[in-house]
Amino acid sequence: MEGKKKGMTNQDVMNMLIEFKPNRYGKPDGKFFYNNSNFMVLGAIIEKVTNQSYAEWMKENVFNPAGMTNTAALSKAIYEKIPTDVIGHDKVWRRSVVQNFQDGPLGDKGIYSTVRDLYKLDLALNEGRLLKKETLDSAYVDRAKSKNGIFGYGLGWRTFHRNNDLIIYHTGWWHGFRNLYVRDLKNNVTIVLLSNMTNGSLVKLDELYKILGMPILRKGIYNDAGNVADDV
Repeated sequence: MEGKKKGMTNQDVMNMLIEFKPNRYGKPDGKFFYNNSNFMVLGAIIEKVTNQSYAEWMKENVFNPAGMTNTAALSKAIYEKIPTDVIGHDKVWRRSVVQNFQDGPLGDKGIYSTVRDLYKLDLALNEGRLLKKETLDSAYVDRAKSKNGIFGYGLGWRTFHRNNDLIIYHTGWWHGFRNLYVRDLKNNVTIVLLSNMTNGSLVKLDELYKILGMPILRKGIYNDAGNVADDV
């Protein structure tokens, strides 16, 4: 279908939500569910409030101040083919993943970057060039937490608590891409891993964490008492 090739804009998605009025997924202040579309809604709000495209706003307010010269938010609503040589690949057949209309909305995906640029983002956050310290501190506070109290979710950041240490991180995947961004604030260690193959390689990093002297970031390894599963 031709309609499945042209990328949707954020406003197109918002119009669909208004028209079809999907049922509520959960009650406010109820059980935590991660919902990627909420970040698209945030992108739509940015566009509405600033009267700029999400890509323009991010370039002016995040990428440029952080010195991220090889980073951009790219939408298929603007480009017939997203102008990058990097292509995501399927984990089973190892084939390239075709871009479609879902590669149009931004806010939840569509940012193309490099490891070096994401390191620059880390420096900008640590130096207070993007957000005030109190704003970042608020983002690191858990708004939802796992039963064992180890994993949580703040404002746009996943959190990990162990032995009074706080690790801030986030994962992501989309159409053949997968990434991991980990920040050990106490020991000033940052891990940035970008992949264009959606296999399980970025969740099998136990040895890397051990080398860096960090706790292992893998939910299945801890039991409800907060102990490492292999130790009990």
